[in-house]
Amino acid sequence: MRVTRSLTGLTAGTVYHFRVLSSDAIPNAETSVDGTFRTSEPDPDTVAPPVPSIITGAASVNSDSYQISGNAGADTPTPTVRTISLYNGATLVGTAVVPIGQTGWSVSVTLTQDTANSFNAVSADAFGNVSDASSPVVITEDATVGADTTPPADPTFTTVDTTIDADTYELTGFASDDGGVRTITIKNSDGVVVGTAILPEGDEDWAIEVVLEQDASNTFFVTSMDASGNLSNSDDVTITEESTPDITPPVITLLGVNPQTLTVGDSYVELGATASDDMDGDISADLDIDSTAVNMAEVGTYTVTYNVSDASSNGATEETRTVIVEAAFDDTALLVVTGIDAVKTYATADDSYANGWSWVYHITVPTNETSFKMKFSDFISGLNSILAANNIRFYSSQSSAHADQGHAIDITASNSYSAVAILDTDLDSATAGRQIEVTVEMKVPLSSAGGSYSGSYGIFSEI
Repeated sequence: MRVTRSLTGLTAGTVYHFRVLSSDAIPNAETSVDGTFRTSEPDPDTVAPPVPSIITGAASVNSDSYQISGNAGADTPTPTVRTISLYNGATLVGTAVVPIGQTGWSVSVTLTQDTANSFNAVSADAFGNVSDASSPVVITEDATVGADTTPPADPTFTTVDTTIDADTYELTGFASDDGGVRTITIKNSDGVVVGTAILPEGDEDWAIEVVLEQDASNTFFVTSMDASGNLSNSDDVTITEESTPDITPPVITLLGVNPQTLTVGDSYVELGATASDDMDGDISADLDIDSTAVNMAEVGTYTVTYNVSDASSNGATEETRTVIVEAAFDDTALLVVTGIDAVKTYATADDSYANGWSWVYHITVPTNETSFKMKFSDFISGLNSILAANNIRFYSSQSSAHADQGHAIDITASNSYSAVAILDTDLDSATAGRQIEVTVEMKVPLSSAGGSYSGSYGIFSEI
């Protein structure tokens, strides 16, 4: 049996090792030798990232340093980490790393004293593509300006230490109003900026979504910088990313009937099943269906088993289908009268069917028979007789044209077959042959002598 597995989340240009585990129902298990494969190299990205923007406004300050913040925009077609290089004129004065999924950046720069400092930013992606320079912002360092040297109140996290299974997480917090715009910056334990937000004057609550390193403790702190470049720092918060183990088995759902009934000599038809898993989704293609026990050449009851495991080797509860192989139905039959019920055994000689004799004949004819006819002899009692001609009639509900007394077929001559009754239904299709019931009625003419009469009958089938 060949089983394939689609892998997702692989890194391009990387060698992966794998082994295959095989187990049966006992269970016996075997592990293959180590195998390897290398994913293909990614297509080169030659598209320059978008031109970054500087959101810090022009200002005149009396300060040795200043915080320049901006937005890197969305990188396409292949999102990568971007490096923001900040220049004062033609001089590189600082860089910031913008993680995948983030756009904000912030760089603390040293101001050239007593002069206008013209800053612009350039963005470079991991493929070496470089954007054009941003529009400049001028921060004038002027010793005559009344300097704000008081940092804003320390920002705080409202997010608490927690453990989750997620790719990203939203950090929230509080930064007291400082009478102006503040730049809120999230950094990891290495001091790398992982997210920023601009908090307008009067606003105090902030929220920034960060990317989490998987299966690791992610420690963050936040800074608040006012318009004069004064900084304050928060305490740390730790978000532990821990993948939740998959311990839930998949579920198998049988399709079609159960039990399944077939006939000896037929071909076995597998009705199939579906399998779903809470983590892997539809894994119906991985189903192991074992129908080897079914023998279509022999009458019997057999079991088909259905098993599947998910990518974490959680095995589903085995499902089974009962397959019943029956002998072929013999629907051949010969003409035979299986019984005669006497309905009326006492008659009055008044020449009426209502007061005459009547019987119900139970007859089997071949399955594909479509007609029959009957004949009767004269009825004899000693030296007395009652003619069959014009005194006997019959009808059957299996012949829609002759289903009742009003459409009965008359016997017009002794020992001669009647007109044909066309058959169009079967009283019992589960019994071999066509089953019919025929009601026969006989009237007794006026002045007929009493006695015990007897006669003979005949039934003619074409097949």
